[in-house]
Amino acid sequence: MGTRTIRTFLKKKKAAPTHALSPKKTACDPNPCLNGSVCSPSADGRNFTCNCTSPAYFGRYCQGRICANFDFEEGNLTGWIQEGTAFKNQPTYGDNSDARGKPSKLHGNWYIGTFENRPSPLYPVGGQQGDVPTGKLTSPSFVIQGPTLKFLIGGGARNTNFQRAELLIGGIVVVNETTSTGNEEMIEKNWNVSELIGKTARLRVVDDGDGKWGHINFDYFRDETCAGP
Repeated sequence: MGTRTIRTFLKKKKAAPTHALSPKKTACDPNPCLNGSVCSPSADGRNFTCNCTSPAYFGRYCQGRICANFDFEEGNLTGWIQEGTAFKNQPTYGDNSDARGKPSKLHGNWYIGTFENRPSPLYPVGGQQGDVPTGKLTSPSFVIQGPTLKFLIGGGARNTNFQRAELLIGGIVVVNETTSTGNEEMIEKNWNVSELIGKTARLRVVDDGDGKWGHINFDYFRDETCAGP
């Protein structure tokens, strides 16, 4: 009798499908932060912090723009760099030159006036340090946001550039304005900085003259984009 071979065929089990684990979503998905800022989620992923990558922005979402606004209304020069002695009694409180019959037309209650010596309401009205002191005053850095920077400027001997305001980028003067008015009254000037938007800059106020009218009045420097009237 012949033999019969019985073969058993086992069906291969299909491999269970593998699914890639999706990363756990956090409060940073999608990124709620603005203006190129970086979102950092909290440990539990339910909250976040926006790290503003540009000094031009601030706020919970880095949505607020930080603009230059130097009006000296805090009554001090914290954060400014002083050279020489012209600015050591600054800013000046009140329209101090008005005591000499020559109003400065300041904005608010404080301004820079290097002829003056009234750094506080406690000092006598009309105090003077005169024209002899010289020096430079450099602002904290700021990012140019809009096409126009405005300011008030006065003082200075006619036909000289000893008293002036300068805009610095990378330590280099890119634009300046001399006073040369021979008048205490400040007038509004502006710089067209449309080609410099986004650049980090500093303002420098210079008093290099020690002769007659060797002083500068300066006030209310602001970026038109963010400032009020």
